[in-house]
Amino acid sequence: MKKKKRIKGKKLETVWHLPYFGVVFDTFPGRPPIDNADVGEICLRPAYSADDVGLPTEEVTRVLENKHQCDGVGKSTLWITPQRVEAETLADTWSSNHHKPYRAADRPVMLDTALFMMFASMEPSPEGILQFAREYGNLTEGYCPILVWQEEVVAMRWALRIWECLKANNSANIRKHFRWRPFPKELREYLKNPSHAPLSNEYLYEWLTGTVGKWNYLEFDSHPDLAHGRQAKFPDKRLTETISLRCLSQEEWNRQTESLNPLAVASAYLLQVLNDRTRTYLQPRLDWKDAITLTRSFAPKHLLGRLWLQFEESITGRKEYRVCQGPGCGKSFEVSPAIARSDKLYHSESCRVRAYQARAKQTR
Repeated sequence: MKKKKRIKGKKLETVWHLPYFGVVFDTFPGRPPIDNADVGEICLRPAYSADDVGLPTEEVTRVLENKHQCDGVGKSTLWITPQRVEAETLADTWSSNHHKPYRAADRPVMLDTALFMMFASMEPSPEGILQFAREYGNLTEGYCPILVWQEEVVAMRWALRIWECLKANNSANIRKHFRWRPFPKELREYLKNPSHAPLSNEYLYEWLTGTVGKWNYLEFDSHPDLAHGRQAKFPDKRLTETISLRCLSQEEWNRQTESLNPLAVASAYLLQVLNDRTRTYLQPRLDWKDAITLTRSFAPKHLLGRLWLQFEESITGRKEYRVCQGPGCGKSFEVSPAIARSDKLYHSESCRVRAYQARAKQTR
C-alpha cells in the first residue's frame, strides 16, 4: 500500500492507494468448499496480491455445469431468483463489512459508451465472465456472486433484443415470448383467504380473480420452446419474469386478456426491467448547472449500474450503434456527433491499422 498526499485547497489530504491485482473466483468466506457450496455462494472478488489466484476457472465451470443440470426454473414471481436474493445478501454483508477496500481509480476504467452491448453479447460462462472482469472490473464493489453476473448478462441480452424488436415493430418475434400461465394451486388457495394481505383490498381481489385472466398471470419466457421448468443448455440461462400489475392500467389488462398485443406487453416488460434496475443500481443526484439552474441525473453505484444506465441512455437518447469492421473485432460503438463521425467504421485506431494492413496484404 502506498501513501500519497495531494493538495485540496490549502490543506493536504492523505489518500491511501491500494494496488489492483485483478479479480479471481472464490467462495464467500466461511462457506463450504466449492464442491459443497451453493451456486449463490460462488463469487468473483478482487485479488489481494500477485500470488492470489483464487479458484481455477475449470473447477468453477465443472461445479456450475453440474448444478445447472440439476436446477430447474424457479417460480416466476420476481425478476430475480430466490438463490440470487440470498447471494446478494451475502455479497452486501461481506463487501460492506469484511473485504479490503480499494480505490475506484485503481480499477479498470470503463470508457466505451457501447460497453453494455458487449456485456449483453458475452457468454455467461466462467471463462467469459473472468475475461470481461479482467478488462473492465467486477460488476459490484468487493464480492460479486457469479449468479448475479449470469442473470444480469441474460437479462440485458433479452431486454436489448426486445428493444430491437420494438424499434423494428416486429411483433412476430415478440409474441412467442409472452404467454398466460395459471397461478399455482397453493398460491390460489392462499390468495383466496381475505385475511391475507394484500387481498384485504377488495378491488385488488376482484382484479386478480376477474380482470387478469381468471387466476392467470402474464409471463415473459426467454425459451418458450422448452418444457415448463426445464433449464437452457449451460452456460445459457432461462429467464422467466412475471409482468407486474403496475406495468399496465386496468383497462389495458382488460384488452390483453381479450387479445394479447405483443408490442404493448413487450413495452411494459422493458419498462419493468429498466425501472427495477434503476431503483437498485442507480441513485439520483442533483447538481447546479449555473447559479439558478438545478439539474437532475443518475449516478451509478458500480459498473453494473453504469451498464444499465448506458442501456437506458441508448433508448432515451435514440442513439445509434455500429459494429466495428476491424479484423476479428466485432465490438459495437456509438455513432453520434459527440462521440464518432457518422462514417466511422472502426471503434479504435488499432482496428483501423489492422484493417489497413489486411487490405495491403491482399493487394500484394
